Amino acid sequence: MRRAAVCAVRSMRTFSTSVIRRRIEENITGDRLAQLLQEQGTKPLLVDFVAEWCGPCKMLSPMLHKLASTPSLVGGKELDLVTIDVDQQMEAAQKYGVRFSHSPPPFSSS
Repeated sequence: MRRAAVCAVRSMRTFSTSVIRRRIEENITGDRLAQLLQEQGTKPLLVDFVAEWCGPCKMLSPMLHKLASTPSLVGGKELDLVTIDVDQQMEAAQKYGVRFSHSPPPFSSS
């Protein structure tokens, strides 16, 4: 019995994991975006400018959230995501040159 316990202890493996911190912030202000851009360093920051009335935004936003929350989709690298409502933060949208059109989203096959 004692020998089995010793064998079990010898065959134990240790695993280490690294914690990848991802930040997802919804409906931030233009000032908050400027702060994040200054603090970000080399870590990618994905900025999703959205509008409640924008159909393509509603299609694209879930894909961006999945990218930001699924490490394997971005090669295990850290990625932060923030969203900005262009109707609430018009000044920020203008500052970063955000324009909306009623054309199909970039990933559409039509």
